[in-house]
Amino acid sequence: MAGEIFSRYELKYLIPFHMYEAMVERLKEKMTFDKYGNGDGRYTIISLYFDSPDKTIYYETRNKKRFRQKLRLRIYNSATLEDDAYFEVEKKI
Repeated sequence: MAGEIFSRYELKYLIPFHMYEAMVERLKEKMTFDKYGNGDGRYTIISLYFDSPDKTIYYETRNKKRFRQKLRLRIYNSATLEDDAYFEVEKKI
């Protein structure tokens, strides 16, 4: 049922840099920085995606299969042996 009522699409626009800067200033008035980021609210995300030997996940994505999942290893900020790493399963239903 969820697949019948949910449809996702994105619209992306190129804007001049001065317009971006103005938008950032206006958004700062309404939003707060991510608590995990640096002073500018930024952080690095490193992702490594896994697949099966027969590339099942690749073909599910390429063929836009309605029900699919991804398995990834994600590290935030630096990637040292002491940092936490997370295995995540992303499911699209």
